[in-house]
Amino acid sequence: AVSAFSKQRLISRTSDLTNKGAPDGLAARVALLELLGGAIDIVDVARRLGRDVGDVAGNYFAAGERFGLEWLRSSARDIHVSDHWERIALGRLMADLRAHQSSIAAAALSLTDAQPGEKSIAKWIEENIQLTMRADKLIDEMRSGGTLSVSKLAVASSHLAVTAK
Repeated sequence: AVSAFSKQRLISRTSDLTNKGAPDGLAARVALLELLGGAIDIVDVARRLGRDVGDVAGNYFAAGERFGLEWLRSSARDIHVSDHWERIALGRLMADLRAHQSSIAAAALSLTDAQPGEKSIAKWIEENIQLTMRADKLIDEMRSGGTLSVSKLAVASSHLAVTAK
């Protein structure tokens, strides 16, 4: 159920850790910790919708990849914060992005005859094309707009909150 982006991120993170001297097995396990942030959201959505955790995970990762949320969170990990308050704000924004991803995944699974994964995300997009177009434009601007900052991430999160509702 993990997206192609997340798989590549795990490979890259594992490689970085092994290059710094971590044993292969430990590096792989530490790299997998990045995925745990979404695990709680996935289980909560599955319980709320009465759906299989695997189905929700498929939607969660499909939504994250399609809307650039995985890229956004991954890039946010590289933001250098200047003080304690920025660190707290960054953590909160990362949690908000996971919540937006969960909301989109849940909404897509709630559609009539929704099939888990990319198909239900595509169906949700068809029914929410204007929101999707705005979200796509925002992510494109973030990708091409230079270094990501806490303020840019805050703007992205507030725009994506509207998409996720």
